[in-house]
Amino acid sequence: MMKRTLAFALLLFTSIPLVGQSGLLHAKAPETLPAEERVELLRRGKIRTDGGYLKKGVWGEMEGVIQAPPKVVWRLFIQANEWRNYKLPQLVDSRAVSEEVAQGSASFKKVEDFYKLLGDRVFDPTQNQKSKTTWASHTFQYYDLPWPVSNKWMVMKNVNDETEGEKGVYRCSWEKTAGNVRTLSGEFRLEPFEGDPKRTLMFYRVETDPGSGVPKFLLKWGVKKSLPAAMRVIRRESVRLANKPSPILKTQ
Repeated sequence: MMKRTLAFALLLFTSIPLVGQSGLLHAKAPETLPAEERVELLRRGKIRTDGGYLKKGVWGEMEGVIQAPPKVVWRLFIQANEWRNYKLPQLVDSRAVSEEVAQGSASFKKVEDFYKLLGDRVFDPTQNQKSKTTWASHTFQYYDLPWPVSNKWMVMKNVNDETEGEKGVYRCSWEKTAGNVRTLSGEFRLEPFEGDPKRTLMFYRVETDPGSGVPKFLLKWGVKKSLPAAMRVIRRESVRLANKPSPILKTQ
């Protein structure tokens, strides 16, 4: 039961709402499998996962194919005010915030203080977006986790790279700037799979130290187990979004 609870909590730290970092990481294609074998597994819908230890905390990564265009998957990620509708377990709140709110909450320990600062303001997650550029955004997430894990909240700074958007290539990296998680950072990359603009190859990596005193081997186990679950959510919501009438967005 304890292992299931810990893995469940880690799923929340590695799911799609967790996006941002002050500088882009340089993701490389996985080298653990021969190229032909790796591509064949991806064609069959398999999800490649890996994970390991850091000096403090653990890392995990995954790679898989999504049956939707990269620009649709990208829209899914950047629309922070919609994340709560993706049916992620225990996600109480998610929203875009301004740089002023992100900086003002950096020293807060309690989520109540964050909400007092935020007030009733609502921010556009794409307010800084400019086509063919790299732009920054900030996002807030709050999770009501099952006992014995305490509730977690965080504000993330995201660096969103659309410089190759015309080719269907998008990148994002992120890092925690406020909240009660010790460290959290990562990246993802989207690109057409085998040149097909209707299918997306996604590479995703996360590094985390929740600061909860959980043994590293359980953290590593939880991250590797949670990533495929996150991919299933991304696949489901991307297909759903692709089948909806396209709104007028700056991403288009």
